[in-house]
Amino acid sequence: MSEKHKILIADDEPFVREALEALLFSEGYDLVFAENGQEALEKAAELTPDLILLDVMMPDMDGFKVCRHLRANQHLAEVPIIIVTALDDRDSRLEGIEAGADDFITKPFDRHELRLRIRTITRLNRYRNLLEERIEKENLENRLSQAQKMEAIGTLAAGIAHDFNNILFPILCYTEISIDSLPEESDIRGNLEEVVIATERAKKLVDQILTFSRQDKLQKIPLEIRFVVKEAVKLMLSSVPPSVTVSEFIDKNCGTVLADPTQIHQVVMNLCTNAWHAMSDKGGELKVGLTAENENMKLTVSDTGEGIDKATLERIFDPYFTTKKVGGGTGMGLSVVHGIIESHNGKITVDSTVGKGTVFSVYLPLITSESAVSETISGEILSGGSERILLVDDDEQINIMLQKTLENYGYHVTAHKSSPEALHVFDSGPENFDLVVTNHSMPYMTGIRLSEEIMKIRSGIPIILCTGFGDSDIKEKAEKMGIDNFLMKPVPNKQLLNTIRKVLDEADSC
Repeated sequence: MSEKHKILIADDEPFVREALEALLFSEGYDLVFAENGQEALEKAAELTPDLILLDVMMPDMDGFKVCRHLRANQHLAEVPIIIVTALDDRDSRLEGIEAGADDFITKPFDRHELRLRIRTITRLNRYRNLLEERIEKENLENRLSQAQKMEAIGTLAAGIAHDFNNILFPILCYTEISIDSLPEESDIRGNLEEVVIATERAKKLVDQILTFSRQDKLQKIPLEIRFVVKEAVKLMLSSVPPSVTVSEFIDKNCGTVLADPTQIHQVVMNLCTNAWHAMSDKGGELKVGLTAENENMKLTVSDTGEGIDKATLERIFDPYFTTKKVGGGTGMGLSVVHGIIESHNGKITVDSTVGKGTVFSVYLPLITSESAVSETISGEILSGGSERILLVDDDEQINIMLQKTLENYGYHVTAHKSSPEALHVFDSGPENFDLVVTNHSMPYMTGIRLSEEIMKIRSGIPIILCTGFGDSDIKEKAEKMGIDNFLMKPVPNKQLLNTIRKVLDEADSC
């Protein structure tokens, strides 16, 4: 074998473990043994094996239950599992597959069959891992290349824009002085007025470059984008040719974002203008949609034009790239849109089929009125503490960010991405924690369910539940359960720290 695979064998029968060791050690596998279900879970978490051979009939925890625990662990969810059992019936096989097993072999097993099954599964798993690594590497390289390119061009663009502004300023000033010194009927005055108009156009182009390079100052306010979208669509209609029909689908309850109104207006106008330009020759349908989706506001602009080929899609957000004829555009439009959306912590995607049309989708994080107010408060003194916090969120980036934030304010934080893992840790030492902060929407066990189980173990533990869904039922259920506080994502640091301090202080005073 070119690679030594690590196999965890969980079986309470010594003679079975010995038989499997005799069979598999000669094949070159690295073998690890567990005598019961709990030991299997601990060794799996410690070693992350390449394959697990799991007996069903074990005294403390049967193999089906162990299998479910393994699948609930984010780090072990993809490890192949073969259930080895004396139960040779349809219901047992179905239960094994439902628990997450990849294969099922019955005792007494055929040595050659087991050897081949193990060899096949480890080979397939290795190929899958290699494929995932290759895809991930390519994605990372592409993102890094794009980020470096945009950063370099952005830095250059910002320098050019500032210098260009310094040139435009005296041109505009001296031209206006000259206009004021000339009589109304002067032909020269009219020529100079055209210079002013051209200078204003140049200034707007500089503003776009600055937006792209993210050197401009945003004036973000809590904004209901639906009003901006309606205004932009109304303004655009005056330019749309009769051959293009425009329709809008705007949810009145799509929420609020923290955004610069002028820049969002620019995004909508740019996307809509590009859309109708794509249909100006043959006509078609332009659709504008605005909805709330999970924790984001989603704006879509679609057309039924000729579509965009793959090569063009790869460059569509590059500055100065354009498919229009000479004089038809600067090529700055979509790069500016991209810069605006990223500066608002959002993202933009494009989906296109040649001959059928294109859909641009913009995602911006939703806020609540409470979080918007919190972000505008300045000079507030935030206090931390030294209490022990169990932090649970299935999003790794959020986990790392919150853990660092809370530790910077003195708290001792134990962070987990898996709710079943967090429950196990809490169950092992419920007195080791002063507060639980948990996300609600998580796989295997929601925040509500996790809170219920935690409160069964220790009824008085303070809990803060976070969610990105504005669901009144979740909040109502949390309050009925006795959960101390309920926060809507995204939660500003000030609001989170103040809430934690408040909950802990109230718990101490009881």
